[in-house]
Amino acid sequence: MLVEKLEAFDNIRRSLSSRPRRYVKASETLYDGNQVTSRKPELLPKREYSHVVPNERSRFKCYGCGRPGVMKSRCPTCNPNSS
Repeated sequence: MLVEKLEAFDNIRRSLSSRPRRYVKASETLYDGNQVTSRKPELLPKREYSHVVPNERSRFKCYGCGRPGVMKSRCPTCNPNSS
């Protein structure tokens, strides 16, 4: 069974084009008959961001109760025993 598979592989390999392979550097363009291929990656244009980045940070608030100016770990409403 293995011998048959190896013979089939050799037959397929021989039937493929026997021309020598050409190695192309990453930045070169290759013209192969009707097809032009480039291995250099295309660079996408930089996007202009439409959102406005605020100059000031908004005041933080407790994630538990929403009290402004206090973190949840130090919030007297959410942690009455921590005082």
